[in-house]
Amino acid sequence: MKDYSLPKYDDCRNLIMKLRSKGVSWEELRYARKGSLEGLNDYLAVKADEEFWEIDADDYMHIYELLKSKEEDIKVMHERGRDSVILSEGEGNVIDVPTSPDSSWQIYRKKLEGKGFKNDSIDSIERTTKGILQRLNGDTTSSGPIKGLVIGNVQSGKTANMAALMAMAADYGWNMFIVLSGVIESLREQTQTRLFEDLHSNNGTNHWILLEHLSKKSPKGQRAQDCDFQEGSLNHIKYFTVSLKVKSRLKDLMQWLQEDQNKQKQMKILVIDDEADQAGINTADITTEERKAINACIENLVNEKTYNSKDCPVKYKAMNYIGYTATPYANVLNDPKKTSLYPKDFIVALNVSNEYFGPQQIFGITSGVSSDSYEGLSIINEITENDHEQIKHIQKGEESEIPESLKSAIAWFICSTAVMRYWNIRKPVSMLVHTSQKTRDHQHIADAIDEWFTPINYDEIIALCEDVYQEQTENFTKGILRDEYRDYGIPNDEINDYPDYREIEKEISHIVNLNLNKIRLNENEELKYGEGIHLCIDNCMNNGINEENEHVRLVYPSRQNMPDKAPAFLVIGGQTLSRGLTLEGLLCTYFLRTTKQADTLMQMGRWFGYRKGYELLPRIWITKKTRQKFEFLSDLDQELRNEINLMEINGISPSECGPRIMNTPSVNTIRITSPNRMQSAETAKYDFSGANSQTQVFSTDEETLKSNYSNALSFIQSLGMPDEKGDYLISSNIVWRDVDNDTVECFIRKYRFNKRQYIFEHVGDLFDWCGENINKGNLKNWNVVLHNPNENKNVKFPIESFDGFEIVRSEISPYEKDTVRVGALRDPGDLVCDIDLSSLSTENRNRIVDRIQGYKKTYSSAKVDEIREMAGLGAVPQLIIYCIDKKSKAKSTSSKRRSLNLDTDMIGLSIRIPGGKKGKDYVTYITIKMPERENIMGDIGEIE
Repeated sequence: MKDYSLPKYDDCRNLIMKLRSKGVSWEELRYARKGSLEGLNDYLAVKADEEFWEIDADDYMHIYELLKSKEEDIKVMHERGRDSVILSEGEGNVIDVPTSPDSSWQIYRKKLEGKGFKNDSIDSIERTTKGILQRLNGDTTSSGPIKGLVIGNVQSGKTANMAALMAMAADYGWNMFIVLSGVIESLREQTQTRLFEDLHSNNGTNHWILLEHLSKKSPKGQRAQDCDFQEGSLNHIKYFTVSLKVKSRLKDLMQWLQEDQNKQKQMKILVIDDEADQAGINTADITTEERKAINACIENLVNEKTYNSKDCPVKYKAMNYIGYTATPYANVLNDPKKTSLYPKDFIVALNVSNEYFGPQQIFGITSGVSSDSYEGLSIINEITENDHEQIKHIQKGEESEIPESLKSAIAWFICSTAVMRYWNIRKPVSMLVHTSQKTRDHQHIADAIDEWFTPINYDEIIALCEDVYQEQTENFTKGILRDEYRDYGIPNDEINDYPDYREIEKEISHIVNLNLNKIRLNENEELKYGEGIHLCIDNCMNNGINEENEHVRLVYPSRQNMPDKAPAFLVIGGQTLSRGLTLEGLLCTYFLRTTKQADTLMQMGRWFGYRKGYELLPRIWITKKTRQKFEFLSDLDQELRNEINLMEINGISPSECGPRIMNTPSVNTIRITSPNRMQSAETAKYDFSGANSQTQVFSTDEETLKSNYSNALSFIQSLGMPDEKGDYLISSNIVWRDVDNDTVECFIRKYRFNKRQYIFEHVGDLFDWCGENINKGNLKNWNVVLHNPNENKNVKFPIESFDGFEIVRSEISPYEKDTVRVGALRDPGDLVCDIDLSSLSTENRNRIVDRIQGYKKTYSSAKVDEIREMAGLGAVPQLIIYCIDKKSKAKSTSSKRRSLNLDTDMIGLSIRIPGGKKGKDYVTYITIKMPERENIMGDIGEIE
């Protein structure tokens, strides 16, 4: 087949796209609006004579079909593993992914391959980038600015997606790129350097020029009037600047952009707001005209006003604004006004590859908000309350002896550094000590660590290293990694295994002997790195070199100056380490900072990210309460992504997204951001469509266990005879169909849920909502399933007990007193176990069986919806009851699992509500208050 991406076909492609953008239908375009194939041939003959077109009717029809199919692609629901995109109403642009090897996108794609990105990950980036670009507008002079939001993950390579969008947008004619990058200069410089390295190429069609610190006083050559923004220019110059979100910098930037009106009219601008929930949110009263300074500056920039809020005399050729953040709550809950930065046009939730270690993988999913199940990783160690108090005294200067947990953490860092060197991995490795945001506290912590890490304690440190190494390598093995992160994408033979302690003992002794040192300057004023551990204090007070010619702040060596052995950095700090800064090779984290706000706490998780090559080494030391907070945030983050996916399926526009973020039943158990950052969330919608919850945490006091057991048994007995005629997908399960909502509600209200199962705190609202929608005809009555793990379905009813129905679910090692956490309760296939194949046509039956075999139990919400819809259960809610054996045995291979030792079996529940359909009124409005849960998000003794 011909390569229709070649430039010789550009005129034809551009003609079709131009007519399509003017509303010409695909039917009219079939023969270039000439009515027939003969008319098309005559038209192309004229084009060949007058404009030297080198295409025939067959070429035209191929290009026509390609462009038509591309446009239709954006209307197709994404399969699991693809990124979710919520689009605004209206058609997107018809674009092709640039295929020329000289294009900025293809050059960047090659760079991603060189960095070790898998093809699946790059394809995902390409797909998402194309989806975003289809929503941008190259001429906003009439429409007004485009505003969107991209939701990433903490430490997930968000910059790669930003660079990809810049590259592809450059190929499509955008010529001015503005990246807004936080409030810390070192992070701005880091972003600027990465983007330039990613985009710059001597061989590309586009020539990238970095403009820095733009203002009316920019030197000649960097003034707006010196730049070439002319459309169709042969120079193909693309300009970009990275600016702090600081009032003075933003004012200077706007004055630079508006200095030359002729140039301004030629600018096709893409503004990328990195960490969009930081600094730019308006925290002033949104019911007034008052705006916070930085928010006002960014809004004026995007809404094409001057820095002092006056209308610009002329408009930019194009203005497109996209916010990027991993914690988007304030962005969608603060201010939906047309002039605000609310993402009115689209929202994208980036998918991460199965090589990413995020909140769900590390802390698990505890409330059953996802079909995927993660139990958390055995890499978390506890900081006791006594150790916590000891740190407080150190920071006040009242004590200098560091606690045992901090000693163990440093010992593990020494060991894991030795392992990295044993594996000949030369990249920098880091340990983070984050106990306070107050800069004066950091020096006290550094001095205390330095005092312990001295020759007088040599034998103690060496002995501790051996003990810690033995303990940590037993608690988290390659096998346990596989058990706890089942879909991790790196094959076993590519995961480095721990060496024997004797093989690294010499390197450990070498590291300890060298003590702690600062980064030094040599005689040529160049940074000098040693083979010991470099102690760095990275905060706003330490800006470089001290009086002893030492570099106090964190600076990693460049690739060109990388030492032969992996350089090691023990980094103490606060705000600079809380957001944005990447700590390379983070092996160990000692974390005591806390906050009452979900978005702030999530951003502090510097341990999230990719760990290819050293998956077994990262460890975290945190308090029990902080761990519980992150477990909750893992659920909250997953619920948000599920919500976006549902909105995409249901065709809901972004203008409804803000309230729906507040809509999931568990959100009102935590203050997800400060009140002045979510001023439009006074009322919100409860919409339980797509709710998909399972009990994973259980109270184990005998009264609760007996109550749940007896109530479940009475409920099952009250249902009468089950359906014995159906041919169910899981033949052993017992199914009751068409159970009325009141009967199910009566049982669920009696069930005693553990306080950690936040998702079930609103069962009253859930059943009220279900009742309303059953009355409206949107939902049907329930299917109830009693899970039967045995092949034999010959059960005599009514049953007298759950004997014979028990399943084995062991405990994930100690959670808290009188509480058991089992991880995944249900098998993914249980969600389709009530499908009666005998009631279906042969065609539908075969289609469903093929789907299930193809999914191999990797059921996402979208896949379950699809299968149940095909089976006629698209409007049927489902309740599954499980009986967990009170003496369940743990697998001997997992040190994290423990056997149950209870006197009564535990009853577990799975509740699934169908996803809403476009046009269905599934939504009710209620007032949501945001009480803080003292046991989760209260003040636990912040070290401030």
